[in-house]
Amino acid sequence: MCNPVSGHVISLDLSCNNLKGVLHPNSTIFQLNNLQQLNLAFNDFSGSLMHAEIGNLVSLTHLNLSNTGISGNIPYTISYLSKLVSLDLSNNGYMSLKLDPFTWKKLIHNATNLRELHLEDVNMTSIRESSLLLLKNLSSSLVSLNLASTELQGNLSSDLFYLPNLKVLDLSYNYYLGGQLPKTNWTSPLRYLDLSSTTLSGEIPYSIGQLKYLTQLVLSYCNFDGLVPPSLWNLTKLKYLDLSYNNLEGEISNVFGPLPTSCIKNFQGMKNLNVTQTGLQYMMGNYKNYNESVVVIMKGFFMNLTRILTSFTTIDLSNNMFEGEIPEVIGELNSLIGLNLSNNGITGTIPKSLGNLINLEWLDLSRNHLTGEIPESLSNLTFLCFLNLSQNQLEGIIPTGKQFDTFGNVSYEGNAMLCGLPLSKSCKNDKYQLPQSTSNDEEETGFGFGWKSVAIGYGCGAVFGVLLGYNVFLTGKPRCLATFIENMFRIRLKRTHYRAGANHRGIN
Repeated sequence: MCNPVSGHVISLDLSCNNLKGVLHPNSTIFQLNNLQQLNLAFNDFSGSLMHAEIGNLVSLTHLNLSNTGISGNIPYTISYLSKLVSLDLSNNGYMSLKLDPFTWKKLIHNATNLRELHLEDVNMTSIRESSLLLLKNLSSSLVSLNLASTELQGNLSSDLFYLPNLKVLDLSYNYYLGGQLPKTNWTSPLRYLDLSSTTLSGEIPYSIGQLKYLTQLVLSYCNFDGLVPPSLWNLTKLKYLDLSYNNLEGEISNVFGPLPTSCIKNFQGMKNLNVTQTGLQYMMGNYKNYNESVVVIMKGFFMNLTRILTSFTTIDLSNNMFEGEIPEVIGELNSLIGLNLSNNGITGTIPKSLGNLINLEWLDLSRNHLTGEIPESLSNLTFLCFLNLSQNQLEGIIPTGKQFDTFGNVSYEGNAMLCGLPLSKSCKNDKYQLPQSTSNDEEETGFGFGWKSVAIGYGCGAVFGVLLGYNVFLTGKPRCLATFIENMFRIRLKRTHYRAGANHRGIN
């Protein structure tokens, strides 16, 4: 795009063009001094360095070099870009780009208008927690911060959570980054918070309930312990919750609040989501340079979702120490597409209300202490394509029909008292078996008739056939009989055509 008055190039977007080659320091791109926006994302510049000449583009407000394969040290001249509003250097290969403390300090001091800073996979091992506090200089502007997989270390200061305009914070996959969540006055416009695969520890504070705009919360693979605060269910906009692989404990019903019914009734982010009205949208869609990603256990597989639909509503509380029974009111979260409560100490029966989760695509209740029968209501879940009820103490007949006919043995293994298909163990009192005859006089055939009935029918048919044949030979043409047969045939033809027509109209 060119300035209509001066003719200077002010915007250059070459993203996703399958460009390949090496960027040289004398490239004409670095001579476009009036350039305000440069996007080279999703091309292949493997072997290219990030040259110091990038500092010539002093008019830049938006710079996106993500997913390009560039490597080496980020030059200190990047700090010359004082007008930057958005900077994305993420996903160029793990640790391929390196950011030193001096360049970091200069960049944060000069680019005071930064709203979006995305450095995922950049090597920041030399940046200490004290240097991270420099981000407070951007408190009036910073909206989105992604420092995932940057090898940050030390104890994270809680001050970072108080940035007044921050809506996106991703510090995931920094395995040696510790600290605790703010315990008081945590008022923030945060929409997206991912701290997974860090060493953050302690209890999840009651103050988390103050993040009333939060739609996605990922605290998996951390060292959180204690009880889940009931204030969590004040987050009525929450669509994705992952607390798996921690040391959380307590009654599973209390996870949904001490008054589960009232809490879940307020949990509108996972209820009555109408995709047909809103269309398929991605979370944080207004921040075009930020593609939220999260690793989820979905349908039995670890999957990395690089973009997340607003309709992607899931709860994952797996691999903790929750106990107690699954509350019936969880069946009111009818926009859920995924529910994982596996590997806990949950007892009781599977609630029939889970059959109300009509959008559910995967359900994992494995490795608990569940008892009783599998509710027939689960067969109503027509979108369910993954089911894992293994390693419990379930009993009785496995439901059949619809999606249940697609699940294999692995869905039920480790439940010694279950029977019926797909297991090889049959049920002695299987209600689907044909009733057995109690008569001593008749032998049951495949059609349910005894030999006496067959003999009587055969005899009557033979007599009728002899009489009919005699009549034909005697009269030559049994008009009345022929007319009767023809009229009966026409009636049947009419009924057949009527039904065919009705089916045809139904299709159209």
